[in-house]
Parts: sequence; C-alpha cells; structure tokens
Amino acid sequence: MDKKKKKKTKKKNILRLLLIIIILVYFTIRSIPILIASKAKTTPIENGTIVESVDCEGIVLRDEVVYRAESQGDISLKVKSGTKVSKGINIAEIKNETFNNYKKELEEVDREIEEHKKRLSSQNDMLKEDIKKNQDEIDYIMVSLQNNISEQNYEEVKRLKDRLLIVTNKKDAISSEKKLVADQIDTLMKKRNDIVQKMKSSSLTYYSQTAGIVSTTIDGLESKFSSKELDKYKISDYKLLKENKTTVKDKNAVKIGDPIFKIVEEQEWFVMFKADNKQIDEIKEGDNVSINLVKSNEKLKGTVVKLDKSKKETLLIVKFKDYLHKFYNERYIDLQLIKESYEGLKIHNSSIVEKDGVQGAFIKDVSGIVTFIPIKIIGKDDEYSIIEEGLNSQIEIMNNGKKELVRTLKLFDEVFLDGSKVKEGQIVDYNGGD
Repeated sequence: MDKKKKKKTKKKNILRLLLIIIILVYFTIRSIPILIASKAKTTPIENGTIVESVDCEGIVLRDEVVYRAESQGDISLKVKSGTKVSKGINIAEIKNETFNNYKKELEEVDREIEEHKKRLSSQNDMLKEDIKKNQDEIDYIMVSLQNNISEQNYEEVKRLKDRLLIVTNKKDAISSEKKLVADQIDTLMKKRNDIVQKMKSSSLTYYSQTAGIVSTTIDGLESKFSSKELDKYKISDYKLLKENKTTVKDKNAVKIGDPIFKIVEEQEWFVMFKADNKQIDEIKEGDNVSINLVKSNEKLKGTVVKLDKSKKETLLIVKFKDYLHKFYNERYIDLQLIKESYEGLKIHNSSIVEKDGVQGAFIKDVSGIVTFIPIKIIGKDDEYSIIEEGLNSQIEIMNNGKKELVRTLKLFDEVFLDGSKVKEGQIVDYNGGD
C-alpha cells in the first residue's frame, strides 16, 4: 500500500516537473523574438525630397572670339579678366622694342622739362625783386630828367640819359634771361609731343569687336566647341579633349600669333553631354530641363535644343540664358540631369518589405507591437523612397482582387530601419527604438 502511494507521488512530481519545463520552454521561445525586436533600430518618418537624376559630364559651348598678337612685344592689359565690356573698348596694347626705346627717351625729356620748370620758378622769385628795383630806378631817373630839363641843367640831363640807357639795357637783360628758359621749355615740349606720336605708331591697340565678357584664359578649344556649330554636332563629336590652357598676364612677352585675350558673347550659352537612351527616353527637343551642378550644388534651368541618338546613347545640347559669368572660363562641368523631383514622406529603402504582394514597412505601435503598414512608392533613389501620404493617411490597395482602403504611414511613425529583422506580431519594449 505504501509502495503504491510512493509510486503515485513520484509520478505526480515527474508530471509537475515536466509541466514546469514546458512552461519555461514556452516563455523562453516567446521571449526570443521580443529580445530580437527590442534590439532592432527604428527611425521616425519625416518629410523629405528625392531627386531622380542622371550623372553626366558636360562640355560648355560658347560664342567666343580669340584675339591674337600681330606684333612681338610686351602686352599691356587695360581690362581685367571677367569684366563685361561693350563694343569698341580698349582691351590691350602690345608695345615692341622700339616703343620701349621711345619710352626711355620720353622719360629723359620729361626729366629735363621738370628741371627747367623748377629753374624758371626759382628765377621768377629772384627776378621779381630785381625787376622792381630796376623799375624804381627808371622811375627816379625819369622824374630827375624832367626836373633838370625844367631847370636847364643840361650837364645833369646828359648824365641822367646815359644812366637811363644803362638801366633800361639791364631790364632787357633780365627779361631776356627769363625768355631763354621759357624757350628751352617750349622746345622740349615740342620734342615730347613728337616722341609721343612715335610711341603711338610703335604700339598696337586691340579693341573689342563685340560686346561680351573679357577672358585672358584661352584653352585652345574655342573653335572646337563653339555654339556657332550647333547644327553640325553629332554624338561622335562628344570627346573630352585635353585643354591647352594659357593665361595671359599684364606685361607678359608675346610673339606674333600668340593668343592674348578673348571676348565671350553672353546672350546665351550651351552644355553638351550624353546619357544612356533608357535614362532619358522621355526627353524631347524643346523640353525645359533642370541640371544640378555637382561642384557648386547650383540648379540651372535650360531648354533642350538638340538630340542626336545612337543605338545605346543620346547626345543632348541644352541652352541657358543666365549664369554665363560663372562659366566663361569653364570647359568641362560635372552635372546631374534632373529627371524628376519627389516631395513627401521619406523612408529608408531598407525599411520596405513585402507581405502578400503588398509593399509596406513594419512600425512599432503605441503598445510596442510590430505592425505591418502598407505603402505606395511614388519615387526612389538608391537609399530612400518617397511614399504617398494618402487621404487622411489612407491609401487604396488590392486585397484578394478587390480594392480596399487601408491605413498607411504618417509623419513621425516609428519605422524599423531594417524590415528584414522583425516580424509582425513581435513585442518590443516601449523605449526600445532609436
């Protein structure tokens, strides 16, 4: 009897132990996804923008005229590079060796003129007092002559006449000395004017033949990539040729035929680039397009004026009317052709999953439970997608062949960054997200 009772008690203990083990295993299994979900990172949904673009390297086409040296000598630039000028402006002069010789001669004549002017000025100060004394003496003699004539003192009259002749001659000598210096200055001035005329004939002056932007940087590709040749360009002409840049500086020595500056007409300019046909198959001539400049992150708007297609690629030429002053020296520019720009709720592509043929993302709801929320993508790039906000945060999806309105993501929803690491129904602690 006792043995049976002991066996029965032992059996109950075993059953009780098995039940405890089963319960422990159950809760352990249930806790594993909770722990995994708790460690998964979340990020809030925010508004953003995605630009769908094509990376290209553009060739700048301009209407530009290169001016070349017609004489050997030193160049004198009268206008800074980048300056906008009208037609007929003196841009540069070339002065040859003869000019430099005349210049030295002119400097010597100017020095002599200055010395004579100083001498004349000094003489004027000294002669003023001498002239005054001389005139005073003449006045005195004249009064004395009149008195002695009245008194019939003829011997004194004769002496005064002789003295008057001497004093008058002295006055003439003073005036003559002053006149001599003035004549020397006049002779030097005539010589100076003659040298200046010879200098003008020994230098070449270059004037702007058209209005535009002055540039003293010449890359050697001005005739190869010209806006005047738009009709002739084919996709085979798209070649990133090596530039042979020359920057002319003031007082540089130049030879006959050397480029000295160019005038870039600023009415309009163009960028030529190519892209895969699949990337731009919807673009047509006459379309307005936007490009983003990689270097400065500026956006420009232009018009497609030419397309030339091959089997795989298309050559595009886009016309612009603004901002040439920023590109008058640039030949090649990195750009992004903007195909589309999307604005709305922005989500990481890594958050997007698919359930029963419907795209969506997992969120952590207010109860800490992982929940699948359907989405509709309207635009994407390599990292992000822009999704439809819907009406009152609801979108229409197909469920078993039927249209159905369902809740979609809304601003500030906590979305799991990696949708592949969580499953619907998992429980996370309320503070588990990032």
